[in-house]
Amino acid sequence: MSSSPAKEVILRYGWGRTYGYLMLRSTGFPRRIGDRFRLDTLIEWENSVLAGTLPGHPDEPESPGDGATNVTGPEPEPTPPAGSAAAIGDDVPVEPPTRRRTRGTRRAA
Repeated sequence: MSSSPAKEVILRYGWGRTYGYLMLRSTGFPRRIGDRFRLDTLIEWENSVLAGTLPGHPDEPESPGDGATNVTGPEPEPTPPAGSAAAIGDDVPVEPPTRRRTRGTRRAA
């Protein structure tokens, strides 16, 4: 039984599976012809990477939270809960609740 062409290419370059499949889908990497990768196109890609004309790493993933691609305004201020006693614009300091220690109050003799 022979392995798939993608696995053969990943094995050729010594990539891990995740990195290898990202590389196979990256810009500039030679595409399959039928169900195989041609050796001459792979060697041409290798030479281009060594010459610095093509990147030798996978494309950067587009994340939905990326500020460069998704321009939005500042995040809105959180609104207090409906039953909150604090009024909007009320700057009266509130004392933090005090806690009573319930465990470990006794010291070992």
